[in-house]
Amino acid sequence: MQSSATIKGGRQIVLVPEVCPVEIGLAHQQNLADENTGRSAVPALLIWRCAPALLVTRSETRLPRFDGAVAAMQAAGWPVLLRKSGGGACPLGPGTVQVSMIEAVSSDATMNAKYTALARLLQFTLSTFQIVCQTGSVAGAFCPGKYDLSVQGKKIAGMSQHWFRNRCGVRCVITAASVNIEETPHVLADVVNRFYSSAGSPLRCQAAVLTNLRLCAAADHAAGSKLASAVMHQLCSAADMLGESNREDFPRNLSLPSLISQPHD
Repeated sequence: MQSSATIKGGRQIVLVPEVCPVEIGLAHQQNLADENTGRSAVPALLIWRCAPALLVTRSETRLPRFDGAVAAMQAAGWPVLLRKSGGGACPLGPGTVQVSMIEAVSSDATMNAKYTALARLLQFTLSTFQIVCQTGSVAGAFCPGKYDLSVQGKKIAGMSQHWFRNRCGVRCVITAASVNIEETPHVLADVVNRFYSSAGSPLRCQAAVLTNLRLCAAADHAAGSKLASAVMHQLCSAADMLGESNREDFPRNLSLPSLISQPHD
């Protein structure tokens, strides 16, 4: 997998421009975490896209018909993979952008601080496309969480976290987001609902509470047919603006436009 990496503001920024298998993207994410030795713990920001896949949590592997659901989704072109973070089933595709903050953490690091940092970066990036994002759980969406990003009440991005010790024994956290740039909401909702139905779960999500950047008013003329690529590069540009900011407060020194709602608990 080809990627470009730069060190700016005390952070490694890694951009993978081409669509890759989801296994490769997740492995790259883990490898960046494993590079932290405690002596040279440079945090990283990984930006990538992948082929269609459905990420599920460990608890969902215990659904009564899980194995059959995996086979059915694989046959439909949506391979199912286990993710280490919590939440619920999350569909990914070439029209979504994956963003991961990967870093060694201090003893006083908090879950909310990490979520807030990534939320601010995403809000700032989407504001350059004239998109107003708010944080808070979106009822009826797949994998709902209090740090969902929504536009006019419709979910456009979700986040998850995984805290662990890497192969060097260093305590790390991966705070990840999936941003829907141009995947059709009803397709994503159908994928999640088919999985839950096949696996024997009563959970369902609603396409009406999902959106993407392409559907939002100012996005169509912003980048034409290369919108996902434009967002990825804009994320890199926003991260470049961090300077030598405190790592725990990742993008605090970004000047957020007043029209953007700040993250809340």
